[in-house]
Amino acid sequence: MSAGDNTLYFELELPATLDAWELAQARAVIHNASTQPILPVELRLSSAAGIVESWGIEGRITYWGQRVQGRKTRQGWEVLLDPLPETGQVALPADAQAQEASDALVRLEPLLPGATETLVASFEAAYTHGDQLDATLRYLVLDPQVRQIYTVREEPPQRALVRAEPVDRLQFTEGSNYYLPLEELAAHLQTLEVSQRFTIQHPDFDLDQARQRAGVAAGPFAYEPASGHWILVNAQHSRTVRVGASGPIQKLPGNWLDVLLALQRYTTVDIYWQTATAEEAMRISALLAAAGMRAANYTHKGYVDATLLVITLDSSRSLHLGRVIEAVGKRLNDFRVEGS
Repeated sequence: MSAGDNTLYFELELPATLDAWELAQARAVIHNASTQPILPVELRLSSAAGIVESWGIEGRITYWGQRVQGRKTRQGWEVLLDPLPETGQVALPADAQAQEASDALVRLEPLLPGATETLVASFEAAYTHGDQLDATLRYLVLDPQVRQIYTVREEPPQRALVRAEPVDRLQFTEGSNYYLPLEELAAHLQTLEVSQRFTIQHPDFDLDQARQRAGVAAGPFAYEPASGHWILVNAQHSRTVRVGASGPIQKLPGNWLDVLLALQRYTTVDIYWQTATAEEAMRISALLAAAGMRAANYTHKGYVDATLLVITLDSSRSLHLGRVIEAVGKRLNDFRVEGS
C-alpha cells in the first residue's frame, strides 16, 4: 500500500500470505518528490502486538540526524564541537563547556530531493500481530524560509562551543554541517500513514489444540515451525511446556520462551547462571558436565567470577539443563540468554 502528497511518496511492502512464525520482512519505501530536503523525524512500523521497528531521530534505530549538545544564548545558538581525536588519544572528559551545553540540536542527514530510502524490518509472523501492519511517517520539510537552520563555518582545533550561524539556503555536500534545534522538530510536523493487510497460514496442529493437549489454557506462547511444536508458558505452575501433535510432552522449569526461541535462530545459546557461592557453582558445573553440557566461569579481561556460570546450550540439551535446574531447586527465570 502507498500514500503520498506533492512532497513525499511513502509505500509499505509485505507478502500477502505468511506461514505461522516464519521470519517475514516488511519494506518501507520513502521517495522525496519535492525540491526541498526532507527530515524524517520517525518512521514506525506497528501491529496489534505493538511496535515492530522504528527509525529516526526519535526512533529505536537512529537515522537521518544525530543529536548534539549546544547552548541557546541571546545572540543565537552555539554548538559543542569535539574534533576527531588523534590515534591513541583518550576521549575528553566532561568539562565546564559540556555542562553549559545543556540544550540539544540535531545535525541533519536528510533525505535529499529525488532520493529514495528503503528500510527493511524483520519480524516473526506471530498470531499476536493480527492481520495488519501499520506504518507511520512523521517528517519535516527543511525550508530555511519556514524554519531556522544553522551551520558552523569552521571546525575548532579543540573542544569548544562554536557560534552557529543561520542560513537562508541549503546545499548539502560532503562535510556539510547543518543544525536544527531539537525543539523545532515539533513545529510544522507532517504525517503520512499507510497500512498493509496480510494473512497468517495456521498449521494443522494449531494453538487451541496444543493448549488442550498440554492442559495450559492461557499464557505466553510461540511456535517452532521446523518441529511443529508449540511452546506454552504456564505461569501458574512456573513451567514451560513444549508440545506437538503426537509424541511426549516436554516440561521445563520456569519460563523458557526466550531460550527456545533463541535456539531457533542460533546453533547454540549462552545462558548466564548466577549462583550464590563458588561452592554452589562448582557443584552445578559437575552436574552440567555429567549431562554433557559445557559450563565455565565468567571471565573478562583477566577477571574471573567464580559465582557466575556461562552455559553453552544447544537444542538437544534443553531437557538435560531443565533437570539440572530443577535438581537444585531453581527455575529458569531472570537468567540472561545470548545467541552464539
